[in-house]
Amino acid sequence: MATNNGPPKDANPGAMWVTLTALPRPTSSPHKFRAKGRDVGEMVFWVLTAQELASVRVNADRETRLVLGQDARSGNLAYEEEYEQQKAYHLLQLAARQAEDFRFPAFPTAKLLRETLTDDEISVALIAYATFRQESGPIISELTVEEMEAWLKLLQEGASRFPLVHLSGAALRDLTMFLVQKLGTSATATFSAGSPQGESPSPSAEGVPSE
Repeated sequence: MATNNGPPKDANPGAMWVTLTALPRPTSSPHKFRAKGRDVGEMVFWVLTAQELASVRVNADRETRLVLGQDARSGNLAYEEEYEQQKAYHLLQLAARQAEDFRFPAFPTAKLLRETLTDDEISVALIAYATFRQESGPIISELTVEEMEAWLKLLQEGASRFPLVHLSGAALRDLTMFLVQKLGTSATATFSAGSPQGESPSPSAEGVPSE
């Protein structure tokens, strides 16, 4: 039977779009920024849009080609390393905002950011942004045991892959290992209840303990 992966027939895209555009952009609480060995002030982060991330990639590529000149060839080691660095500068320049008024960037330009900060200072700020992005986004990266039990129940009742889109790769791995452990515990309990310790299960069960 063919499956229908389209939107529900009763979906109202107009109402959803109005709700979506009315939502404020996720913005972090003030983050103390440390540079040159001391606290220099506070900034906040906001989650970048897909358009802003596209501009980060375009600007990083352009700046990399300016730095490397004729040696700027996509795929070569020098290009890849410089491109990743440029991408970090441009991303941080857009994502880090002034704590007093987050409409304004904390760093005037990516070029000045690179000239002023050390690699370690930039890395710490990027880690803080990535942490905030994970916490505020729709992708679930960590699961408690209670949450994994709830996911197990949901999957048993719904038998659908769709809810899993909310989980990151790390969370999916945690959930998979949790299910493996649950199956192992269930099999051990069944074996203990059905057979005396040290007694092999019936060969007719083809290696599966009888209930």
